[in-house]
Formats: sequence, C-alpha cells, structure tokens
Amino acid sequence: RERSMIAKAVVSTQSTGEEGDITSDSEEKAVKEESPDEEEQKLPQPLHKPQSLFVRSLTPLITREDLLHVVKSQNLPGFLRLAMAEPLPDRKYYRRAWVTFAHNTDIKEACSVLMNSKVEKYDHELNVVINRELSKRVRFVPSFTRSLYALQRDVKWLECLVTELDKGSGLWCEKKEDDEGEIEYCNPMIAELRTYQEECLKIPKLDHEELDQGETDEDEIHIIQDKKLRVLDKVIIYLRVVHMVDYYNGTEFPSEDEMPNKIGVFHIRGPVETPSSKSNIQDVTDWNDQLGGKLRSVIDE
Repeated sequence: RERSMIAKAVVSTQSTGEEGDITSDSEEKAVKEESPDEEEQKLPQPLHKPQSLFVRSLTPLITREDLLHVVKSQNLPGFLRLAMAEPLPDRKYYRRAWVTFAHNTDIKEACSVLMNSKVEKYDHELNVVINRELSKRVRFVPSFTRSLYALQRDVKWLECLVTELDKGSGLWCEKKEDDEGEIEYCNPMIAELRTYQEECLKIPKLDHEELDQGETDEDEIHIIQDKKLRVLDKVIIYLRVVHMVDYYNGTEFPSEDEMPNKIGVFHIRGPVETPSSKSNIQDVTDWNDQLGGKLRSVIDE
C-alpha cells in the first residue's frame, strides 16, 4: 500500500510540473502571527541527511532482532531504523549493519554508547564507527547514452522493467468491470513512453555493422538533445524512487528503505562529449550489451 501511494505521488508530481500556491489568506495571516520560536520549528529540516553508525562485523549467528534489541535497550535518542547486509561468503559469512539516527542526534555519544555494548546472547562486542556521508551520490554514465541507438534500447528496457516490477508489486493493476477476475494494467507512464518512441525515435534503425568502427561525429550516432528526453527521465526517476532500481547502473537495492540513505547512488547521463573525446558506435553497442545483461538479472530476480 505504501509503495502504491509513492508510485501515484511520483507520477502526479511529474505530470503537474509546477506546484501552485494553495495557502489561503486566513492561513497566511495565521503564519504571520506565529511566534519566532514556532517559525523556527517550521523551518525546513535536513531530513534527507540522517546520521548513522556502521557496525563492521557481526557473527553469522546474530540476527537483526538480536541487534535491534541491543540498540533499543540503550534508549538512544533519535534512533530511526536498522539495516543488515546479507552474509558475506568470502568473510566467513559475517554481516555488516547500519544504525540510522535523526539529523540532530549527538552521533558521537551514540557511537560511544554502542561501542561499550554487546550482544549478551553470544558475548559479541559491537565494533561500531561513525558512518561517512555518501560521496558522489549522483554519478555520470557516458554521454553516448544520449545516442539514438542507445535510446531505442532504453525505451524497450524501461517499458519491460516498469511493467514487470509494477505487476509484481500489484501497482496500477485494476480489475475490469466487464470481465470478472481479469486484471488490467494501466500505468500512464507506459502509454507516454510508447508515444515518445513513435514521435521522437522514429528514425531508421542504425545498422552498426556497416558503420565505420573508428571515431564518428555526433550526427553519425544521432545524439538526442535534453528537451526530448524528459519523458525517458520521468520513467528512470520512477524506477529509482518506487522500485529502488538504478537504471543506468543496472542495479536493484531491495532493502534500501532500511539504509541510512533511502535513495543512495543515482546514475544519470553525462554531458555531451567534447570533439576531442568522441565515441563510436561500437562503444554504444558494448554498453547496450553490458547493461542488458544486468537488467535481465533484475527482472529475473
């Protein structure tokens, strides 16, 4: 249900484009009459930047419930959530964990308390450090992902990914009134994506085997400009926010909502290359093949 609400919110937000002023005159007057302390409390808070602790290693016997009990027993202020990684086979199946706190928490004090704690059940002391802030959250992929040949493949993969993941989560699926039991899938982004493909990508498919394998200019690989890519970007953002799939990296983060950063790394198309660093059609072909293999794994899972 929560994911369904997020999906509809993402679609409606990107459809409107701009947000109107919905504050009435009486509400504006009430805001003006508020005390300075109340105004300060209503200032935007950096909720997207929580603080967190990193637990370096946990024995395979320790469960999430065991660690959660230790954290809660300390009555640490600002505690939000706990995430545990899958066991690591190359490290004797030890696990790692992240403990997330509110942005205004005294994280040094919380770290000190947990460092002096242990899982009594297994007499395991916690090896805790302050988690570093995620660097380079937004990362670039090569600019040839703007080429026609790459975009043709992107549209097909995006439609397949969104459709399969939506249906798997029961999103945008409604029962038909005339047919009992039959489910109709109706995500409006899919129809918009198909229209975009027909109108903006309706150019004869490139025969990359007949093109020069050396350097080619932008016209030869048909670079598409930004204004024509907004429909594509909306679907890519939808996948990242709703299904926790980083499209251009071909990666799914199934437990990301428990991590310190609910939306972590996000790959986007890089700027158009300079004439001194052109790409050729073989680069695009290799990219499509590599990304396609990763996306198949996401769908199969």
